[in-house]
Amino acid sequence: MFKTFHLATTAAVIFTLFLAGCDQAANSRETAAEQSRPAKLYEVKDPQRELKRNFPATLEAWRTASLSFRVPGTLEQLPAQAGLEVAEGALLAQLDDTDYQRILSEREARYELAQIRFKQQESLLSRNYTSKVSLDEARAELKAARAALDIARDNLRYTRLHAPFSGTVSRLQTENFQQVQAQQPVLLLQDERYLDIRFAVPESIISQLRPDLEPDQSVCGQVRFTAHPDEAF
Repeated sequence: MFKTFHLATTAAVIFTLFLAGCDQAANSRETAAEQSRPAKLYEVKDPQRELKRNFPATLEAWRTASLSFRVPGTLEQLPAQAGLEVAEGALLAQLDDTDYQRILSEREARYELAQIRFKQQESLLSRNYTSKVSLDEARAELKAARAALDIARDNLRYTRLHAPFSGTVSRLQTENFQQVQAQQPVLLLQDERYLDIRFAVPESIISQLRPDLEPDQSVCGQVRFTAHPDEAF
């Protein structure tokens, strides 16, 4: 309907200009004042460009992380509280690390023993007092002891939960001194420096709203909150 009206208006303008040209050729002896006939110009707006649509939306932090420990244990410290703003790297929660400290000490002792045995086998082999097989076994034991030691060190480090980015603790999902399992959510951290507005738009409106929109252009919009209906952002 609107496109038909627009095309009809364009055709009328072209047609008027064409008639004026023919009249000028037939009456070449008329005065300049008679040849110049004023015309009114009207701007025809496309109603589709003036359409506005309202959509219910949700407001979300642009970055959210549900934080959990990678190892099980009992919560010993929980400095994080709901609504607390924290900096990147800040301690949010800590498990009782007594058992992990004990395991680390045991793995360090085993690694030192494996090192001693490997050096002994090297020395014996250089004097032909042992076989190469025994040396290979000692080397494998040393590698296994080193791997176990690295795991123990990592597990001890995993008893502390640090903020991966600066943000606000939006929710605690456990309490201090409780037993938590590995990967069990402990708290929710949000970065609210920027906010995401999420809403659903029907495909029919997307295809008709701006058919001339270029790939590198954006559609402008406004956001209003129910608590402040008179303010637009």
